[in-house]
Amino acid sequence: MPSPVRQSPVLASLGIVFALFLLSCGRESVPPVGPSPPPSTEPRSTGPIAFVSTRDGSHAIYLANEDGSTVTRLVATSVVSYPAWSPDRQRLAFVRQPEGIFVLNVDGSGLRRIWGGTTSGPIDWSPDGSKLVFRAFGTDRGIFVMNSDGSDVTRLIDHASAGSGCFGDECGVESPTWSPDGQEIGVSTHSYLVNNLVAISADGTRRRFLLQEYGGSPAWSPDGTKIVFERGCCLDAEIAFVSADGSGRPLSLQISGKDPRWAPDGRIVFSAVNAGRRRIFIATGAGSPRQLIPEATAPANPGYEDCCAVWAR
Repeated sequence: MPSPVRQSPVLASLGIVFALFLLSCGRESVPPVGPSPPPSTEPRSTGPIAFVSTRDGSHAIYLANEDGSTVTRLVATSVVSYPAWSPDRQRLAFVRQPEGIFVLNVDGSGLRRIWGGTTSGPIDWSPDGSKLVFRAFGTDRGIFVMNSDGSDVTRLIDHASAGSGCFGDECGVESPTWSPDGQEIGVSTHSYLVNNLVAISADGTRRRFLLQEYGGSPAWSPDGTKIVFERGCCLDAEIAFVSADGSGRPLSLQISGKDPRWAPDGRIVFSAVNAGRRRIFIATGAGSPRQLIPEATAPANPGYEDCCAVWAR
């Protein structure tokens, strides 16, 4: 009986190598998987201050802590303005021109458009977070209310009907702001160079004049007793406030500024021109205001501006 043929160990090894070569033909080589990069340890603010800045070269919404520290870019798109906090501090609504009104989460996720018309802002949430109020342009101009998901858009007041002694395109209504109890919406109405502060019931059926002089950008105080506003026009506007029931005379803080809004503790945050550029300041009612958001270090746009600051409620 013939003895079996034994294969050389060298030939066997070559055969295995050749077989592996044939199997690997046509396949891309896969580099070895390295270790995952460590998670970022850079601090990130989630509020309670939101504002708009061009410090990185384009319009973007930023968040900062209560003391103005840890400035964090949240979203950068085309021209954005007027962020507004949801009552639960989990979302921001904002205007992105010319696309409409958008909402996103404070961690930067969930960006979506909820209304596709033309608005200049500002916008505001109802105290229960179920609705948004805003100003619309176009054929149907005026103040509108919609659900927070963008459904059930309803015109609350026509662009001309809130004014006093105005007509046609010379009239307007703007800057809606919700009262803390949800019962009224404050607006600024204008005719020629006269702006009135008006409180409208949340269903649009009743209105009352609060102030019949030049006043814009109203905002209710957290306790609902006062309304802060811009008194005067343009760069000459100063920060003032009036009783929410319309009684008494308005009081000026003797501070020039724009877009005043309240902090929950009763301080007022606003934008003002400093060295030719707008910055965010905070006023306590006594002494000079201080710059709240510090200067950016090595900004991409050296001539950047900060504006439209709003404090989470």
